[in-house]
Amino acid sequence: MADRRTSRTAAISAMYWMLVGLATVARGATPCCPGSNLLNMKQTHCDEFPDVAVRINCNGSGIFILDPNELPDDVFTVDPTTGNLLSGKDIIQHNKFCLARKREDGGKISVLDIALVCFPEEDLPATSHHYIIYSACLLVSSFFLLVTLIVYLLVPELRDLQGKCLMFSMSSLCLADISLAILQLHSHNLSNTMCVAQAFFTYFWMLSAFFWLNVVSFNVWRTVRFHHFPLSDGQLLICFCVFAIGGPLLFLAVALATHHTASANLIQPNFGVTSCWFGGHKEEWAYLYGPMAVLLFLNTVYFIWTAWRLWKDCQSHSVPKLRCLRFKCLLYLKLFLVMGIPWIFEVISVIIDESTGFWLVMDILNCLQGLIIFLILVVFRKKALRGLVRNRPWGFNCPKRWAVGVDEESEGMLAEEEELSQTQIRT
Repeated sequence: MADRRTSRTAAISAMYWMLVGLATVARGATPCCPGSNLLNMKQTHCDEFPDVAVRINCNGSGIFILDPNELPDDVFTVDPTTGNLLSGKDIIQHNKFCLARKREDGGKISVLDIALVCFPEEDLPATSHHYIIYSACLLVSSFFLLVTLIVYLLVPELRDLQGKCLMFSMSSLCLADISLAILQLHSHNLSNTMCVAQAFFTYFWMLSAFFWLNVVSFNVWRTVRFHHFPLSDGQLLICFCVFAIGGPLLFLAVALATHHTASANLIQPNFGVTSCWFGGHKEEWAYLYGPMAVLLFLNTVYFIWTAWRLWKDCQSHSVPKLRCLRFKCLLYLKLFLVMGIPWIFEVISVIIDESTGFWLVMDILNCLQGLIIFLILVVFRKKALRGLVRNRPWGFNCPKRWAVGVDEESEGMLAEEEELSQTQIRT
């Protein structure tokens, strides 16, 4: 009897949702999914037919969701005569949207229809234009980061403990830039699985770059704060790797766990729901901007503390040593500003939701970090240029003028600097 009642209830439920789908078709709107027209928001596919594509073709323009269940401003109606969707002052043509009910976490079905809508065609040129500019800048950035890494590999004098930390940071940022460029250019061509995987990949390397920048800032503070440190280079590098690799891995594990966990009490990243990135500002703050803000705050504390110590202890150091410490502090402060300031503006732009020319310039500067880092760490760093002249990479004779001038970083104090920082490696 119980089995018969259960099957009868299931049949009635299936018939009800089938009628919902038919009603949707009857009023002129295209249903997003076959059958009961249910869209699984967790997995971003049709609930009963996961292998069937959603019935909307936006020609690569991208899709946004109108969900009156969540946002009152998303309330819409469908004109029974034309089949067009009306939302506020916007009119969406009948072939540019589809309707469905959504299945939430835990199996709950929405009360109101949601609409999957193609981006307006008039917005496509600007959107595509911006994405192409950003992607080109990101690829230029990754190229110069790669060149900087090659210079560090060719010049042994640069591969001290701090140099190794910089190499890890630049490697992470390079991979993040390449991955982000792929998302900007090809996200609409990726399958849902590849879209989500690419988002997780980008997320990990972006966090990794900032964790390594925090290590660089800490090491500058450590060099100034402690004249003699109890740990050796190798021990410090192991500790740094545990922090700078383990930290992003921990955040990645949490993001993966929540992504595959159906719970209304958890903030999920929602990769692949509306795009190949976070589902909204709340998710971005929980998983990316929040941790980045904490790391940038710690970097600021380290540099202020370091500057205060240099000013306070200026009489206790020899002139060459003090000059070297000041140079290093300013060098890595520039690096911190290059990587930190653009992201601060990025967060501000997200908060105030502006798209003016100023924010376009800031976004481009953010995408060109690799070029600026190359200028700071190689072109305007005498130690790097002298190292290239001295080591003659691949037998190539670099211009002798690169070695002309005072190297404030190590001039006349190589032995003293090695005792201070414990970072010179044996090659």
